[in-house]
Amino acid sequence: MKWLTVIVSSVLVVILAIFLGFRALNTPISPPVATDEWWGPSKEAPASLPNIIDINIEEMAPIQFEEDKLADLSWRLTNARYFRSLEDTNWEYGSNVKELEKIMSYWLNEFKWKKQEKILNNFKHYIATIDGIKIHYVHAKPTTKTRRVVPIMLVHGWPGSFYEFYKIIPLLTGKSEDNFSFEVICPSLPGYIFSEAPHKSGLDILQIANFFKKLMARLGHSEYYVQGGDWGAAVARAMSLIDTRSVSKQ
Repeated sequence: MKWLTVIVSSVLVVILAIFLGFRALNTPISPPVATDEWWGPSKEAPASLPNIIDINIEEMAPIQFEEDKLADLSWRLTNARYFRSLEDTNWEYGSNVKELEKIMSYWLNEFKWKKQEKILNNFKHYIATIDGIKIHYVHAKPTTKTRRVVPIMLVHGWPGSFYEFYKIIPLLTGKSEDNFSFEVICPSLPGYIFSEAPHKSGLDILQIANFFKKLMARLGHSEYYVQGGDWGAAVARAMSLIDTRSVSKQ
């Protein structure tokens, strides 16, 4: 009798699991909805947010490192105070001081700021004001005429920046064997590099995805690809959920 009870209970559990699984598979899942909010200074909030077509975009002036700020950085590096490492340790208890000193020395004596300026200015930089904050992005169009141009947004993660994609951009914007090329848009996450940080709390992945969705719409892309790594991957996934008609699934 005891075994019969166990068997009946097991069968009922299996039937219940199948029922719940079938119900879950056939229950439509509503995609998340990103709300349109003002993220700039509250005193500058308009009565209503601008339409996509009214999002202001300006080309940035060539990137140039200011001499007084470089001098300040040099002073800070020169006068840095290092802590004493524990004996017979490497990275078990934090940064390795010997390696840190090498990095600081390279940054102070060998890093070529003017050379880096030229590299950063190889591509055009823009600022789009979206929902009250300034979003920076790199925009690189195909270098030659091709049969088809495919828009793609590349989203960096943490700790990172748009510079992660600098070596691959020329490969994407050049002509492929199939006679197509990519138009590349690399935004900076809010608060990173040249992008402004929000002026209030509550910014999340979904809202960042909404910023970038609006940017792609403002640039005139009704269908595009998006790729991201680390936090950029989370943003890319969110974009595919809130902009299902535009983010390509192919």
